[in-house]
Amino acid sequence: MAPSKNIYWLGGSWHDRKEFILKEIVVKKQQQGWEVVYWDKDTSLETSGQMDFFAPSRLVIVPPKTRIGKKQIETLAAFASEELMLVICETAGVPSSPVITASIAYIHHFPEPNRWEMDAKYGEIFKDLLKKRYNKEMDLDLATEIVKRVGQDFALMEKEALKYSSLPDTNLTIQVIAGVVSVSPQFDAFKLVDGVVALDPVAFLRACMKLEAYATSDQTMALCRGALGTSVYSWLEAHAMLKERVSIDEICEKLGIKYKSKFERQTIPLLNKLGEDGLEELIGLISDCERAVLLDDGVGDPFLILKYGLLKFILKYSNKGKE
Repeated sequence: MAPSKNIYWLGGSWHDRKEFILKEIVVKKQQQGWEVVYWDKDTSLETSGQMDFFAPSRLVIVPPKTRIGKKQIETLAAFASEELMLVICETAGVPSSPVITASIAYIHHFPEPNRWEMDAKYGEIFKDLLKKRYNKEMDLDLATEIVKRVGQDFALMEKEALKYSSLPDTNLTIQVIAGVVSVSPQFDAFKLVDGVVALDPVAFLRACMKLEAYATSDQTMALCRGALGTSVYSWLEAHAMLKERVSIDEICEKLGIKYKSKFERQTIPLLNKLGEDGLEELIGLISDCERAVLLDDGVGDPFLILKYGLLKFILKYSNKGKE
């Protein structure tokens, strides 16, 4: 009897994209009345079978970082059927095995995008989210601009998409969503980034005050993965290319920088002042704040950690060379 092709393989290092695909599969199967369970490598396959772990109408997920081996995957493949679906989330590619290959229905591979592509790539996720969940169409450029406003956090994108789900129009243009789109704190987030670029503590604190006044939820992750995070990582890329004596025109083209004069006037002097050490400090601060949000242990306020960390950074580098 030929093996049933009911294994989905989600590969690659772009975990947010895989999370989106996985969530859509879970939502669809739950709507069909299926039960969702998670398997880990410490679970005995023999015992699992006896306990009806692989029962009909079940979606079995092998989550990321399980580091499942080839033989374990081959054993799992034996349980796949029309009534039992397996989703394997792995960074690596599909192991070379006729048994595994014969059982796989779909292979998705998502490598981590370049930093300068992030906004557009997350725009694709937002566009797909609207289409698959609410049957709404949106131009990629508009979806990308919305992601810039709300940030690259999947939960925030879901919340934003939900706001558009009740609109009567199927094709969502800027005119259609004008009264619904977030005016949001992310608008002031760009002013916050401008304060960092200018190493201006007063402008930075004013932007923080506006952000805190209008935000209805913690904006740390939206900043770290949105306006601030994408800016810092593009600065890192630009700094590396400047060291390699890449032309400014080529840098602007590769990083999608629209305003060459602003880049020359503001960003390059900042990069010269910060150097690699300063950029690494910024990346470390962003990573610490993302970690604080994900841990959510109540020990510290992630936004305050980010706010005062950036303020300390601005004061340090604005005074550099004045001593």
